[in-house]
Formats: sequence, structure tokens, C-alpha cells
Amino acid sequence: MAFTFLAIILLSVSIYSYNVKKSETLSLIDNKLFVAALSIKNLLPKDFHDRAKNSEAIAAEEDWQNIKAISEFTNRAGCTFLYTLVQDDDAIYITASSATKEELDQNVEVRYFTHFKEADENFHRAFDSGKAYSFTHEDRWGTFRAMAVPELSPDGKVYLAVAELEISDINKILKSNVIETIIMAILVICGSLPIFYLLLNRFRQISEKQKKTEQQLQQAQKMESVGRLAGGVAHDFNNMLGVILGHTELALLQADENHELHDDLKEIQKAAKRSADITKQLLAFARKQTISPKKIDLNDTVESMLNMLRRLIGEDIDLVWQPGAHLWPVKMDPSQIDQILANLCVNARDAISGVGKLTIETGRKTFDEEYCKEHAGFIPGEFVLLAVSDNGCGMDKDILDNLFEPFFTTKEVGKGTGLGLATIYGIVKQNNGFINVYSEPGQGSTFKIYLPRLVDDKETDKAVPEKKVIAGGTETILLVEDEPSILRMTRMMLERKGYTVLSAATPSEAVEKAKSHSGAIDLLMTDVVMSEMNGRDLSRQITDLYPDIRLLFMSGYTANVIAHQGILDDGVSFIQKPFSMADMTENVRKLLDMTSDKS
Repeated sequence: MAFTFLAIILLSVSIYSYNVKKSETLSLIDNKLFVAALSIKNLLPKDFHDRAKNSEAIAAEEDWQNIKAISEFTNRAGCTFLYTLVQDDDAIYITASSATKEELDQNVEVRYFTHFKEADENFHRAFDSGKAYSFTHEDRWGTFRAMAVPELSPDGKVYLAVAELEISDINKILKSNVIETIIMAILVICGSLPIFYLLLNRFRQISEKQKKTEQQLQQAQKMESVGRLAGGVAHDFNNMLGVILGHTELALLQADENHELHDDLKEIQKAAKRSADITKQLLAFARKQTISPKKIDLNDTVESMLNMLRRLIGEDIDLVWQPGAHLWPVKMDPSQIDQILANLCVNARDAISGVGKLTIETGRKTFDEEYCKEHAGFIPGEFVLLAVSDNGCGMDKDILDNLFEPFFTTKEVGKGTGLGLATIYGIVKQNNGFINVYSEPGQGSTFKIYLPRLVDDKETDKAVPEKKVIAGGTETILLVEDEPSILRMTRMMLERKGYTVLSAATPSEAVEKAKSHSGAIDLLMTDVVMSEMNGRDLSRQITDLYPDIRLLFMSGYTANVIAHQGILDDGVSFIQKPFSMADMTENVRKLLDMTSDKS
């Protein structure tokens, strides 16, 4: 399915690019023909068309000189034919024309005042229009793209200056653009491959129902432009993750902690939260948004990835994990570590034939000035090491020299994009680290990534988060969500906390319930993006009915994206889906506890 998807995108981009290039090429050809047609009058005597009144008005010798002059210029201009026409009643006559070498050799050139019997309505239209006119026509000499420019002789006689290029020559020009178009389309497709590949492997951890959802998302990707790909995937997938997380959290409240079902629910919750993090990273990567660096323990981050990495590399490769002791913390986005490990492990897997071994290790490293002077690329300071080693085929010096260049790959066509290591290099540089590679042909490879130690550490190491107990309430909440499963789950969460919930599946239903409700409504909690009306417009209508009502918006998109699209203003109360029961009730309670002063 993945290859089908890429083939469709490649074909679409190729067709679009070819059509754009074709349009540009035809425009350039028309411009060239226009300039050539304008030049004809400079090749003929100024009074030529004033004298060209009938077949006997121009001597054969003068006609022959005109033919030679126009033919020579035609070759220099890159045209097939240049000629002039006059109109006598309904008949059109050729008054001066170029000739091909073959015509001159065979003495069959078009001579002065030849009746142009094949002149179709395009030529008559050009005479009548009084302005330059381009068209395609067919006559005894072939099929041509023509540019006809009406001209006036000194005595005011109208004649046409015509420049033509044979269609077969135009087709040759267009065919030469095909390779360029295909290369451009491949480059566009390659840019999205790492995201697509990482997303595909992450979704394999989820249930069969989620796999079907993944296929739906992939189908949706085919219908969206590259600029909207990540946002759509994150929004839709976060909605479904919100349902999973919400119902899992509700089920955990009812499950006995000593029952094995409780542990299963915890695993589902953990996998769903991790999937939510990945969709956020996908959104950030595709939209080029700012990442969210935080203090992390590299050992914990790697350990959380091990099960996925083992599935990624397969059963024939032994994955060895060697965590270093007493690691310093580092500050970076945890999802970037996931991306680094996924790319490096996939490369290691592809480098191993049959059974092999892959080792991931961490450690602490310190480099002084003297060491760095003798080792190019190293930076003085204290670093946390992340190393990935394999016993695969290894690499020679030529490959190592080009390893991090975008689109450089040693894999077969269709098996590698050449963007994985370039992405890793960018991530490491973005976090002020550096990377070194050790490899020899037949001896495997080791990638060593050095990330700077977090020195200004004001956070408590290994802090155990305090379990927050969020108070509920008895207020009335108007809940609006067009996804039935999320509406049902969120209502259950709110009612469990004691709130009275008026739920609506559409904005119009919400307005009707607000009008018919006899008591107060303390909070409007609404989705932002809905087909009937967006959340901002709905909130304005509800605020007209209840001026003191509090507003809480929710969406699968990030707050930055929503604000950027102009759907919400910066600074409004917003919660991103999927959300936990604790996060949701904390936001609700915080809003309801605020004073009712309005700015």
C-alpha cells in the first residue's frame, strides 16, 4: 500500500509539473515567434507591401533576394517559416516567404503572390482582429504553431507578418522536459518519506482497530496537499486517541489495582499517550513548528523505545541495550530521540544480512581543548553519549564522506530516501551536539551522538509527580463536540465529577439548548473546528445569551495552528485533544474558579 501511495503522489506531482512546464514552454515559444514576426518588416524594402498589389508588381529578382534574406534570418531565429500575407477580397496571398534548404535545392520555394489556399479562419481572424494572434494550423507543409502580427505599410496597407514553428519541433522541446519533471517529483516525494515511514511503524503497536484507522489516515493523506498533511493526520488521530485515553482512564477508576486487567489498561494508556506524542512531533516536523525541549533522562527515553525497536529490526537481529550509569540530564524534545533511534536502527537492520547484532549504549563523556584540537569535529565540554552499533556490511571512505548529505543513499531504488541521516544530523546540530561515525567495510558501523549536558538544572532529578486530586463541582456545562464518541466520553468524565452537562452534537443544537435552558450555564466547552460553524462563532452566539459564561475550546490541532488559521485569538483558554480526565477537569475547575470580572 505504501508503494501505491507513493506512486500516486509521484504521478500527480509529475503531471502537474509537466503541465506547468508545458505552459511555460509554449509561452516562451509564442514570445519567440512574436519577436521573429516583428522582425520581418526590417528584412524587406519599406515600400514592398505598398507595391505588392498584384502578381506582376514585384520582379522575380527582387522576390529571390527577399527569399534569401528571410530564409537566412529564419534559421538564426530558430523558426520553421517566416512569411507575409496580403488579403484581396476573400483570398489570401503569400507576398514574401522563407524557404527550407530542401525547397531551395529542389527549386520549389514559395514565390511572390502565391495563392494561400489552405489559409483557414485563423488567418482571416488575424486580419480582422488588428492585433497579434497565436494559433495552431495545418497546411500542405505540415502542422505549425503560428504567430500572426498585423502590420501597416507606409501608405497604410494592412498585411500579416507570420512566424511558424513546426509542432514536431515543439514536441521535441516538451519531451526534453520529462526527465527534469520526474526528478523534481521524486525530490518532492522523498521529502515526505521519513515522516511516512516513522508513522507507519508506530501505528503497528496499536490494536487492529487502530490499524484500520491508520489505513484511513493514509488514504486521507493522498487527498491532501503536503502543506496540510501533518495537521490533518494529527487532528483526526488525536480525536481517536482522545477516545481511547478517556475510556481507558474511566475504566481504570473502576478496575481493581490487583487485577491483571488493571495492568492491561495501564499498557493501553501508556501506548496511547506515546502515540499522541508522535502525532504532535509529526505535526511539528511537517509544519516546521518550534519543538518542545525538556529535561530528560536518556536511559529512560531509550528504554521506552526498546519494544518498538525490536519489532522494527525483526527477530533475526539481537538488540543489546547497555545503559550507562549516573547519566547527566539533557534538554531536548523526547520525540527527537525517538526519531534518531528509529532512523539509525532501520539503517542498521538494512546493513545486516541474515542474523546480526545491534547495540545501543549510553554514557558520559568529557572532552578538553587539547583533545578537540587533535580530533576534528569534536567540541570541548561535558556530553551525554548515545551510541548505536551494528555488525553489518560497514562503509568505505567515499560513503562516509557523503553520509549526511540530503538524498545520498547506498540502498537500492525504492528502499531508501537518503534523508534519514540528514534528519539526524539536523536534530543533533539543533540541540548543540555533534555526531561521529566509525565504520570499515565488512566490520560494521558505530554512530556516536554527543548531546550537551544540562548544566543549569533547576528541576529535581527523578522527581515523582505528585498525584493531583482535582475537585469537581455542581455547575452547568454546555458541551459541544461533533465527534459522537468524544462527546459521549467527555460527558461521562464531567458527570463523574458532579457537573450538570448539556451535550450537543452540532452548534445549532447547542444554541437551541442554550435558549431553552431555564437556569444558568456556567461554562461553554466546545470543539473549535466543526463543519456547521467554528467554535469562535458559536461562542459569540452563546455569549449573547449568557454574558458571564466561561469559554473553554478544544481541538486536535495545536493552539498555535488554531490561532495562525484565525479561528481563535491568542491567549484564549484552550485544551488540546487527546486530553486526560485530570487535565480536562483541572482546566474546567480553573476557569470556573476565576472571578467573573470581564475585561
